[in-house]
Formats: sequence, structure tokens, C-alpha cells
Amino acid sequence: MENFNKFNLMKMYFCVFRKLSTAFFAVVAIAMTVCSCHSYSSEEGRVAETAEDFGNHLFNYELKDAAAIATDDSRKWIELLASNVDDATVELIRNQDEAATVSIGNITMSTDTTAIVEMTANNFVWANAIDDAPEVVDGMKFTLGMVKRNQKWLVRMDNLLQSGK
Repeated sequence: MENFNKFNLMKMYFCVFRKLSTAFFAVVAIAMTVCSCHSYSSEEGRVAETAEDFGNHLFNYELKDAAAIATDDSRKWIELLASNVDDATVELIRNQDEAATVSIGNITMSTDTTAIVEMTANNFVWANAIDDAPEVVDGMKFTLGMVKRNQKWLVRMDNLLQSGK
């Protein structure tokens, strides 16, 4: 009878050891998965933060601040936008109760130094054509090109932002 108890006790220890080993390896596997995604997620987060800052500055007509987080060759497009702001647009911006906001959608990391960002702008002043009166618009979608230069993400504009509605 004594051998039987020792056998059951060993069997019980083995069972506990097997369960603990399985749990340990599961935790290690999950931790490795989270850590392997961390560098991509943090880089994607930096892209999103820069794009959101740029969008908030641009759509609130804080154009100097927007130009500061854009590439040098993008500055001409921001200057073009600034030169086309008329009195009606300025008046509408001044009378807004709430500032324009942006939300970041999909981010596609093309390479380590380039990305494409989908952004939705809300509550911003927009005129479709030069003869149209400006109006406050919600929910327009835009696509931004992003480049990494000197360890810093910047917006790269090839032309004025165009809505994908």
C-alpha cells in the first residue's frame, strides 16, 4: 500500500509540474509576441502622432506649426494654402465654436522610413472651389505621405491635400 501512495504522489507531482510548465511556456510565448510587435507599434505610434499634430495644425490654419512638421519641399503647398485664405474663410474660422480635429485611420508602413496615413478631418473650414463660399465640413478623408528624416517623422506633400470624401 505504501508503494501505491508513493506512485500516486509522484503522479500528482508530475501532473502539477506539467501544468506549471505549460503555463510558463504560454506566458513566455505571449510575452515574446507582444515584444516582437512592440517596435513596429511604437514606430507606427510616432507616425500617427506626427500626422495627427500636422492635421490639427493644418485644419485649424496654424500653418507655421504645420510647416514645422513637414518636409522642406512641402512648404510651398502650405504657403499656397495660406495665400488663398480670403476674408470669408478667416471670418468663419474666427466664429467657430470648436476647433477642427483629426482622427487617424489606417497606417501603412511602406518601408522603415516611409508611411501612408489615412486621416479624417472634422469641423474644419473648406471651400471646394475658388468661387464657392467656405463652409464648416465634417468627416472628410485625406491621405498623407510620411517620411522619416534624422530620426523624425515628417509629412511630405506632393500637392495640396485632396479629399477622398
